[in-house]
Amino acid sequence: MNLDRLKSLFGRARSNHSAEIRFFSKKDKNKLNAIFYDQVIEYMELTLCSTQSRFQSYITYLFNSDKCVIFSCYDLKGNLAGVTQLKDIDFHNRKCEMGGTWYGKKYQGSGINLACKQLIFQFIFEELVFRRLQFSIDVNNIASIKSMKKIGARMEGVFRNNWIDLDGNSRDDFYFSIMGQDWSKLKNTIYKGF
Repeated sequence: MNLDRLKSLFGRARSNHSAEIRFFSKKDKNKLNAIFYDQVIEYMELTLCSTQSRFQSYITYLFNSDKCVIFSCYDLKGNLAGVTQLKDIDFHNRKCEMGGTWYGKKYQGSGINLACKQLIFQFIFEELVFRRLQFSIDVNNIASIKSMKKIGARMEGVFRNNWIDLDGNSRDDFYFSIMGQDWSKLKNTIYKGF
């Protein structure tokens, strides 16, 4: 299975000068609840009801998903900052998708997203030698769209009617990507300090 293979290659945890990432665990649940906030679920397709039931649905998804690998993102003081996911992992075509990334409010704009991305990108492009990492973002998710430029991703286009949310609405996504050849430049510019 691709997920088991990826986990075994990744190991237990990785860190740089600003952050640590490791696989999401049950120990992270209460920590996640403490930094979870209402606005983070505005564009999540997973849940709909009250904040608490949205959170419980999200946690259930994290624990039960067999389609993605979830990472917990920590600062170097051991505080959980947020989570991110790799999905659609394809070893044959050497590509995957990254999504489901969010951070507690106090970590937004702190640079921890770049620090965590550096760890994951280094693993994807240097160890797995993947050729492509893609991101799909709802066209209304302005904050995530803005973050794509900061992390060095390039917009490829719009996938119209890409998915149906739980209310039955058809949604469009922007697709962004980073290619293996892009990483050579990015690691010496945007990610050099990590």
